[in-house]
Formats: sequence, C-alpha cells, structure tokens
Amino acid sequence: MQPALGAKRRRDDEEAREADGGEGYGTMESGERDSYKMMAARAMALRWHYGERIYVYCFTAKNTLQRLQGMFEADDKDKIEKAVTDAMDWTESFEATQSTRKGFEAKQKELEDVVNPIMMKVLLRFRYRGW
Repeated sequence: MQPALGAKRRRDDEEAREADGGEGYGTMESGERDSYKMMAARAMALRWHYGERIYVYCFTAKNTLQRLQGMFEADDKDKIEKAVTDAMDWTESFEATQSTRKGFEAKQKELEDVVNPIMMKVLLRFRYRGW
C-alpha cells in the first residue's frame, strides 16, 4: 500500500533537512533565517502594493473610457486600451514578480505617459465647449 502523499512530503522534507545539517536553511542561524523570512515577506508585500497601484490606474482608465465613450477619438481610445492591457499583462508576468519598486514605478510612469495626455486633451476640448 502506498503511503499518503502528505507523509511522503514530510519524509522528503526531513531527509532534506538532515542533508542540510538539520537546519532547513543550510548553515543559517535562527536570527538570520527570521531576518531572511521578514525581508522576503516585505518584498512580496511591496510588489503586491505597487502592482495594485497599477491595477487601480488601469481600471480607472478603462472606466473613464466606458463612461465617456463618444468623447475619445478612435486612435486615442486604441492607444489607451493597448497601454492598459500591456500594463495589466505585465503585472501578471514573471518579470513583475522579479521586479523592484523602481520597476513598478517605471511601468506606471510608462502607462501614465500614454494615458494622461489623451485624458487632458479630452478634458480641455470639452471644457471649452461648455461641458
């Protein structure tokens, strides 16, 4: 009879720990392990935070396009949709998981450089028409 999958995993983990000298993290001391875990958790939280900022900006741009449908020129609308799609795909990619804060800020700036001028053009055009 086959052992339960969980039991096999536990046995494999125990064997790996024994091969590492019983630590599980090689030769790291307990404080080093905790510090490493905290840094990894902080990095993951920062990636989530900056990824969320890009998502919020993308959804705001998409909602604005839907609410003000007739106010955008076709090529401007296509530019915004492409930039939003590219940014959202990037946040879900492996590259984003390996990126730093500066990488996320650069991606957001790239998105804003496409979307903001078009939004300002639409706003100014309709503001002076008595919108």
